[in-house]
Amino acid sequence: MKWLNAPVGIGEFSPHLSRLFLRQNANGIFISANGYASSVESVCRDALSQKTIFLCSLREIVMLLQRQGDLVDFLSKKSNAAIIDKNPFLEILS
Repeated sequence: MKWLNAPVGIGEFSPHLSRLFLRQNANGIFISANGYASSVESVCRDALSQKTIFLCSLREIVMLLQRQGDLVDFLSKKSNAAIIDKNPFLEILS
């Protein structure tokens, strides 16, 4: 875990993605408090052809907890958006 004060860039994202590709049958979630650079979203979208990975904001998690939402349902929606729609960053705020 790292706390960054700027949007996540390729330099911070690449090690996570590399570790996923080294592990068979591994998928990934990357959570950021300050968003993502557009290049990260693009690289993540390209990686979806080989691995399931999606991006999440800390705000989404906080709002999920505040409304006492279903974590499994939340993760399923994010995962389905990544797998089916090739959208690694579906933002779910409600």
